[in-house]
Amino acid sequence: MALYSCISRKWKLFSNEQQEQSIVCCGGMVWWKDIVVFPCIVNQRTVEVRFYSLHSKLDQSCLLHSLKLICPVEKINLHGDHLLILSTNCTLALFHLSRHKNQNGVTLHISKCYEKSISAILSHSSMAISIMTSSLRAEPEERGDPSNEEHGVESILYNVSGKLLLSQKLQNIDINNHKNQLSFGSPICLASQVEVVWTPPTSDCRDNHLLLSLWLHVGAEGLKVWLPLFPKANPQPTFLSKRITLTLETNIYPQVVLFGEAVVLGLCQEVMYLPEARSSATQSATAAPFPFATLERSIQPFLHPILRQLLKRNLGMHALEVAKGCCHLPYFTHTLECMLHEVLEEEAPGKLPKPDPLLPQVVQFIKQFPQFLKTVSSCARKTEVALWNYLFAAVGKPKDLFEECISSGNLATAATYLIIIQNLETFAVSRNLATRLLECALEERLWDLAKNLIRYLQAIGGGDVPMATPKTTPNTPFSIPAFSPVESGDKAREGEGAASPASEDGGRPFKGPQFVPEAHSKVAYFIDLLLSRYARKLLSNMQVRELGNFAANLEFDLISWFEKERCRVAKIDNCVKALLALHQDFQWPLPLKEEDPVERNTRDAVSVTSYHDNSDRLQTSISESGSESLQRSYRPPDLNLMGVSNLAEPPPSADQVKQVTLQIVENPVSLLSWQPQHSESSSDLDQVSNLSGSSSFKLPHWLSKLPSKPSEQSEDELRYLLEVASKSCCLGWVFLCAVLIQDGHTIRSLVERC
Repeated sequence: MALYSCISRKWKLFSNEQQEQSIVCCGGMVWWKDIVVFPCIVNQRTVEVRFYSLHSKLDQSCLLHSLKLICPVEKINLHGDHLLILSTNCTLALFHLSRHKNQNGVTLHISKCYEKSISAILSHSSMAISIMTSSLRAEPEERGDPSNEEHGVESILYNVSGKLLLSQKLQNIDINNHKNQLSFGSPICLASQVEVVWTPPTSDCRDNHLLLSLWLHVGAEGLKVWLPLFPKANPQPTFLSKRITLTLETNIYPQVVLFGEAVVLGLCQEVMYLPEARSSATQSATAAPFPFATLERSIQPFLHPILRQLLKRNLGMHALEVAKGCCHLPYFTHTLECMLHEVLEEEAPGKLPKPDPLLPQVVQFIKQFPQFLKTVSSCARKTEVALWNYLFAAVGKPKDLFEECISSGNLATAATYLIIIQNLETFAVSRNLATRLLECALEERLWDLAKNLIRYLQAIGGGDVPMATPKTTPNTPFSIPAFSPVESGDKAREGEGAASPASEDGGRPFKGPQFVPEAHSKVAYFIDLLLSRYARKLLSNMQVRELGNFAANLEFDLISWFEKERCRVAKIDNCVKALLALHQDFQWPLPLKEEDPVERNTRDAVSVTSYHDNSDRLQTSISESGSESLQRSYRPPDLNLMGVSNLAEPPPSADQVKQVTLQIVENPVSLLSWQPQHSESSSDLDQVSNLSGSSSFKLPHWLSKLPSKPSEQSEDELRYLLEVASKSCCLGWVFLCAVLIQDGHTIRSLVERC
């Protein structure tokens, strides 16, 4: 007797050589928790079943318990806390194991639950291939008395010379009586020519069919499963069997059945032929091949064959219950796809029509699950085009399935139907559906899907659109996913997903070549028009950060687009709204200082002057307030920052504009502290006045959630936006970005240029 630990990689042997030589192990060995159990013959006279702890050495002094028997043991097996022993005199005994802790350590308590001679079914003990206890019954709804669940044994399985017999528990007598507590009925034959039997590890989940099934390997016939069929709660009598035996074809030799995962682990072999080794003198031109086999581990799922056979036997409701118990598996969608594909390949239109086709039942079955649309598209793409008409005659038109994907928000699945529709519909239909899907992908910010749809539109529009020379673009800090470069012909289409290399300073990716469609291409013009329309929507909603992500991921040329939209959507009509939107979008903290309200009101009363005063009074107000006050009404008229164009007062002179604007360079914080007295003529002036400390104004709730310090990513994105706006001459956005990041040099250069 020797034990080896795979964890510690150490052997455990008997410390006393005489004790080791005095025993002869027979009948096998089992583990019960951390205790090893094995039968043995001691000194060729007595038969014992010994119990040793894993944490102690193999020695007579460390023996936990010794069970005396009359005859030697032929087979031993363990199920839960029950030990099953078959002796050479064909006597079957069942023991219940329990242990208790006391002051002296651990004490084992062993009680006999059942004992009976099975010589009527077993003429010799060596004919028993295996014996085991299980929690299975022929009628799955009758699972014994729940008050006596500590036994955990509902039946005994005998494999006698390949014939599998089942003996079910009949009744439970008083558990306090240690004599004949259990009683088992006459055995029934389940199958013949059985090699291996697998029973489920637990029966806690009653409604899971796979955890209450019995698996058999019947040699050339393959795998067989004894599956339960739970009857419905119907008072009327039913004549359906409560269990069914299904035969599954397999190309592996099964070793383990994983009930919860619905897969079989086994071995598969591949025969290879090598020429026979001969000496060079005797080697002939046609050497005889030498065959040898290689073994590999393999996994085979068994869920879809079970579902298919249940549907073929008109047991659709039971198939649905089995599938619902396995819908949590990660490959459940693939299981449905395999079932649909196999039935489609077998029942494809041929010379002889099928009298009872299974495909309509399979389609109706798959429709009960949310993976129906994805399953059909995956199956169609892996099937020949010649079979599509037969498939979609059963599942529905591809356009209707596409509409269902759009309405359910499953855009990735809808994209898989475009190739199918392209082969079955006209070019105009494919383009319209792809355009609609592209708009939905842009709305949902699915940039990868949108880029693939743009490639698709270019491909169906007459081939790949040539790449124009990209404009010089600043390095973008916005997120760009890395893609593998795609080659087309002799040139690599870098604009269709090339990975962005890292910059030398900071390791941030910079923007790759942009796709600039030529005017002669209608498809390119249409795509550019669609992207420009979405960009206008983002900027009109003040979603500047999303605009940057959109341009970075789809390689949209922001500079040329800002140049086109400089006097339209890129024109700032509400400076305060735009400034607050930048704060919220980039999570940029407000540059406000806490001060006493009395001092602030006193300072504002001294510094604020009327717009109708003459220029001398204006200069006096500026000299008294210093850099802390600023007449916001005196703005450069050509910057179009505040959008106040309906004032009746004459515009200020150029010197006044320059002098007032230069104060922002000295202290950009003062931009938020203006408070003119004649604010009723402009809603923008009202907002800025209220921001400066009016008691009747309430700040938006999101202002309190702004961080105290801006992030490095936000600063890089704002500087990138500042550079793009500078190159496209959008001075309004240049001014706002410079004020937000307090870039005095940019504002000074802007004022000097104006």
